[in-house]
Amino acid sequence: MPRKSADISPALRNKLIAAAKRVRFNAFAPYSRYYVGSAVLGGSGRIHAGVNVESPSLISHVCAERNAIFSAITQGEREILAVATVCTSSVSCGSCRQMIREFARGDIPIFAVYHDVERGTERMVRTTIGRLLPESHTGDKFDWKKRTQQDAADPKPPRRRAK
Repeated sequence: MPRKSADISPALRNKLIAAAKRVRFNAFAPYSRYYVGSAVLGGSGRIHAGVNVESPSLISHVCAERNAIFSAITQGEREILAVATVCTSSVSCGSCRQMIREFARGDIPIFAVYHDVERGTERMVRTTIGRLLPESHTGDKFDWKKRTQQDAADPKPPRRRAK
């Protein structure tokens, strides 16, 4: 059964975008000079921001959207209601889309703001995670809440069997 689409008020959308704009140039992007800021609206109503962090080893690079989600998770969130990303010209990559889907409550809105500081232009595109990542993998088929409760009751890791 498809998850229902969620939406947020224009005032909350603007607050989310403003949070992404505020952090954008805190990004660590010495190689590409491509600065991205992102903010997620947590299930608690709090906004969590993140930026992209580059590394000479491309596999170690972390995008702004995932950093915002990781910040939210670190603060105790377990679901997100909306995402805003501010950069020059793109929407979330595939890895970020999958991570957004993991914590999305329904088909959440994603606001991609293309902000060109040098030209003084800005354009916003509203989409949803369902449009960006149709037929995605979800944790719906796993009973993770039950597993989490079991892990909390018995936090010891499973023992390896001797060969």
